[in-house]
Amino acid sequence: MKRIAIIGGGISGVTAAHELACLQGAGESIQFVLYESSPRLGGAVSTRYANFPGIGPLVIELGPDGWVSEKPWLHELAIELGLSAEIVPSNDAERRTLLLRDGKLEPIPDGMRMMVPLDDDAIRTTSLLSETARHDYLDEPSRADELRKLSSETTGDISVADFLRRHFGEEATRTFAGPLLAGIFGGDIEKLSAPSVMPFFVALERDHGSLIVGLRAQRAARKSSDPAPSIFTTLRTGLASMIDAMAAKLPANSVRTEQPVLAIANNHACWSVTTAAGTELFDSLLIATPAHVTHSLLTPVDQTLAQLHSLPASSTVLVALAYCERIPLPEAFGFLVQQPQPEAHPALLACTFCHNKYPHTTPAAAMLLRVFFGGPNVSSVESLDDNAIAELAQNQLLQLFPDMSAPELAIVQRWPNSLPQYELGHEDKVQQIEQRASMLPGLHLIGNAYRGVGLPDMVHRARTRARAAAQFNSSIPTQTR
Repeated sequence: MKRIAIIGGGISGVTAAHELACLQGAGESIQFVLYESSPRLGGAVSTRYANFPGIGPLVIELGPDGWVSEKPWLHELAIELGLSAEIVPSNDAERRTLLLRDGKLEPIPDGMRMMVPLDDDAIRTTSLLSETARHDYLDEPSRADELRKLSSETTGDISVADFLRRHFGEEATRTFAGPLLAGIFGGDIEKLSAPSVMPFFVALERDHGSLIVGLRAQRAARKSSDPAPSIFTTLRTGLASMIDAMAAKLPANSVRTEQPVLAIANNHACWSVTTAAGTELFDSLLIATPAHVTHSLLTPVDQTLAQLHSLPASSTVLVALAYCERIPLPEAFGFLVQQPQPEAHPALLACTFCHNKYPHTTPAAAMLLRVFFGGPNVSSVESLDDNAIAELAQNQLLQLFPDMSAPELAIVQRWPNSLPQYELGHEDKVQQIEQRASMLPGLHLIGNAYRGVGLPDMVHRARTRARAAAQFNSSIPTQTR
């Protein structure tokens, strides 16, 4: 019987446990234990439910609210878990994104993927760019050969800012890429690594030179009979229902919540895990914790590997605001905030109009908004109490929508060090981590610190590494199993 430990009960750890349970059900001789320090599973996946009397129920996501549809792994898992009827596409009829600039909301051009346009007319008519910047955008396809040559000559890493500048110029990069990447990573495009953050576009440049040409070629290659997928997907009952569905299938006594791991050790090709309840031995170990926690766990085992986990991360504060009365808001998924922001509210990053993006979350008469604070000055928000943070969010919304009433419900969720920063040199460091970890047989590292912060990426890595852990044979003495 192979014994496997999983440390960390976020979506990566729970998915790994689910995969091992599937292998167990298929006849594999496996026993596993999932350790989670908090009282609940799911980590950043957290759904809250509320009800407005006489109006109806709300589904409030306090972490991610869905996943990018084109990545199949989470969709496949939802179907596998029997949640097909719960899968809901985003309401792409209102998928526009707005940009808050100089106190005004202006639409980002339609048909953009990240900041790569599919529609020339949308660029020609946007008020967000000067005539020179619009020309730089529209001229990018004509420079395909030059850009392909630049790609072949690029050695080492390149920042998101430098990568996009050579395609679209300084103004477009600052106008679109800064807010978009701040909204996703809470990061600085001058520091974020293009190959790590946007590998799809780096590959487009290598193959086509022009990002616009490459994206249009991919669209043309798709069968005309195939409908374009929605941009995002979620679950009608909330993403936590996926965590619950996986947890319900795990063997009895395999999950130990409120049991923080105090220490791990590598003993002659097997692993020991110590909690307040004692020490157990395992053949394989899956660590699914944030990088700073992984650093602490690994320090007594391998200081070099631990030090490689000194990876930067940023914090975010989410405020969910629910209103009984719906007022006219722009037909959009929400807005991003152009940086730098005014000193009066230095950490506002974005706001999602949940009732537009996912109408099922909110009764027809109500509104549900999610406001995000983050970036380098987020500590000035984190230090406030919940009431002050909710008031800060509401006051900033009132500057844009003065007819908005007071919220009936406000929920504040802090996520400290939750957004890994894939900065320059990240891919090289991940390769070093994987090479060093391979020297410790049975060790597998999963989570969002390595390759991909999105839920599908974490699910894919967790399932792959769980299968690898199940195939490993250690030398635990038979009498101690």
